[in-house]
Amino acid sequence: ISDEAVERQAVSVDYELIDGVMSRSVARRLITTLHHRDPSIVRHCRRVATISIGVARSLGWDERQLMRLELAALMHDLGKVGIPDQILLKPGRFSDLESEVADIYHRVGVSVLQACGADGELLQIVGQLHTHFNGATEDSQRIGSDVHQGARILAVADAYDTLTNYRPHRPVFSHSESITQLIENSGTRFDGNIVNALTQWFEDEGHAQIVAEPSGTDIHSERKTLADEEVLEAYFFANLFVYLHILERLYDAYYVVDRAGNCRVWSKGAEHLFRVPAEKVIGNPWSVGLVRFTDLSDGRQLNNGECPLTRVRESGVPTLTEVRLVEQATEEYHDIEVQSLPLIDNDGSVGGVLEIIRNLSNSWNKPSEYQELKLAATRDPLTSVANRGQLERQLAQFMEESRRQANWHPLSVIFLDVDHFKSINDNHGHAIGDKVLIELARFLQHETYSGELVGRYGGEEFVLLCPDTDLDHAIRQAEHLRGGLSKTTIGGAMALRITASFGVAEITDDDTPETLLDRADMALLDAKQSGRNRTCWDGQRSNDHGSAGAMEPAANVQQQIADDGNPEYVFDLQTSEMSSILEYKLQGFVREIHAELVEYNDERILIRIGKHSLFSAWESRRPVEVTLSVEEAGQDKRTATKSTTHRVNFSGRITPIGRVKDRNLFEDYCNSVMRALKSYVVAH
Repeated sequence: ISDEAVERQAVSVDYELIDGVMSRSVARRLITTLHHRDPSIVRHCRRVATISIGVARSLGWDERQLMRLELAALMHDLGKVGIPDQILLKPGRFSDLESEVADIYHRVGVSVLQACGADGELLQIVGQLHTHFNGATEDSQRIGSDVHQGARILAVADAYDTLTNYRPHRPVFSHSESITQLIENSGTRFDGNIVNALTQWFEDEGHAQIVAEPSGTDIHSERKTLADEEVLEAYFFANLFVYLHILERLYDAYYVVDRAGNCRVWSKGAEHLFRVPAEKVIGNPWSVGLVRFTDLSDGRQLNNGECPLTRVRESGVPTLTEVRLVEQATEEYHDIEVQSLPLIDNDGSVGGVLEIIRNLSNSWNKPSEYQELKLAATRDPLTSVANRGQLERQLAQFMEESRRQANWHPLSVIFLDVDHFKSINDNHGHAIGDKVLIELARFLQHETYSGELVGRYGGEEFVLLCPDTDLDHAIRQAEHLRGGLSKTTIGGAMALRITASFGVAEITDDDTPETLLDRADMALLDAKQSGRNRTCWDGQRSNDHGSAGAMEPAANVQQQIADDGNPEYVFDLQTSEMSSILEYKLQGFVREIHAELVEYNDERILIRIGKHSLFSAWESRRPVEVTLSVEEAGQDKRTATKSTTHRVNFSGRITPIGRVKDRNLFEDYCNSVMRALKSYVVAH
């Protein structure tokens, strides 16, 4: 595999950019190693690179970004060099232990790329490949909110190619089946926006560029195409992978410093142990400030000259030292064992130092079972979204971040409750009820934005935490979710249609996490009490009663006799609405009752309710016209939520089209219309 072959894998990008991201000769040697391990891995990486570049180009990436992403795609499976055949070629699903081995080798692959001088952003893309893009949290960090977009693209492209090509333990999925699986996992594993971009790219041009893996290929015969020196180099890398795997399994951290004193390798364990991410270390001078070693006897922090690494660089003699690591934030300490090994060049000089760390206090390199338990402590066991405890912890952190910003950043909470959920359990069984909750959680994760957190508060109640979102936008988000949910069938084969009620509140200067949640919960209660399947929000309340975000309607409802002898239904309503929401809510009212919005302006609104509307209580659905005369009674600055509202008076008139025979039926009909309108523009 020549340098030219490496270049031919590029998809219409500037080849001169390769050396700025990674040396072409190094890339060739790594691809040669992958080819020797299994040629089908190289073909898979090429297809993933093609898909990734196509998606990224459609998203507007420039040439250097495309080159970086392409090389990341070509190298993303480098860890498979070390995975044993009995795992790599297993004709079945991996066990937990086998998955752990594969994960460790992926980390080893990142370490090898570090040592080979790969670009820092390329390392970030490959390193974050398996970080799920969802609303769960780990170590108080939202998983997926800070994942590099290149890693999100690579994850989707890798999954698509894996699904559409043969694997020993399952059949090949079609294009449509694969897209369906990606969509179903959007918001829980993949970025939904990237999945949509992938789908669009395939529709435009992608099918012509992808060639499926040939079946029945003999990988052993393909390996014979390598020259002898290439095979020897591949064996060297294979041995290196095995050695680094041992370091990952048996020790808590390791790192490599080169002859010039720059850090070349910084393992995942070192990131956890020293609380310093690799991108801040790789390529920069190593110093004792990174590791914070102190003397065991007197607690004095060691200087550069006293550190084991410095002594080994000067003497070339391996050392084994016990020191203390002090956490600066908590002042907790851990006794650790540092093994410092010189790396000898061909000329006998010290070319660098490898330091291997073992934590004597407890293991920082937790087994996968511990990590799963740790993650389970923050997740709801049924829906896999954040649980109540994690929601409250994350809300407290969001509030602290919001108030720490120089120009006060908004923060909103959306509370939602499934309407009539008890009847689902009673009529269909608790298994179907559980499935509804699971699919609802998936729907919420798919429809929310990056950075928002979805959690289950309890029972059929869910909460969305929306940082950098004011009340106006949070209401729009709630209405988007409410409308989308009402059009979605869930519950598997039962194909149930459900609705939900929503309550929204925005942070105030005096809020605690408890009071903010309480206000959103009270708005939710208003939504449920005013008819369900609607959105209410926190607003000014009277001392004794009042609907959230609105005033009670004036009690002036009567029938009048028109000049033609027909009755007219006259009513007055008053509300405090955000002007940007009022038209939106009226349009929702019109859509829900299957009516027609004939006229809308600042002074007059005309709605025609025909015979096909949802109101059919009188005289064969005789049509009526609803006329609303609008008068704004002044503005009210809601300093508590930093949102402007207007008090609006409606003088309403419901007029029948045609002769009314039964005035009592007409009055009942108008009462139904008025209550529905009231619930939208008054009680929301």
